[in-house]
Amino acid sequence: VKGSPDNFQSTINYLKTDRARFALDSIFLKLTLCNKDVDSDIIKQIHKIDLYIRSAEAYTRRGNICDAQELFFKAQYDIDKLRNCKTCI
Repeated sequence: VKGSPDNFQSTINYLKTDRARFALDSIFLKLTLCNKDVDSDIIKQIHKIDLYIRSAEAYTRRGNICDAQELFFKAQYDIDKLRNCKTCI
């Protein structure tokens, strides 16, 4: 006999993406403010990072934490690559 039924307990998972989104925003702003001719490859990379973050959030909402973490780490890696690229920004 349990003290409380299982339907009273719920687990809500969330992914904290505000720092990654802020870093992505700062990269995007540097590109548009500093460069008049923005390379389309960099824009594609930014869209890919945004897709990684959105997909990781969707996986988190569905409870698939492992895939969410993997995608979020890919997004963070790509953000760091863009930040440290001397010729990109």
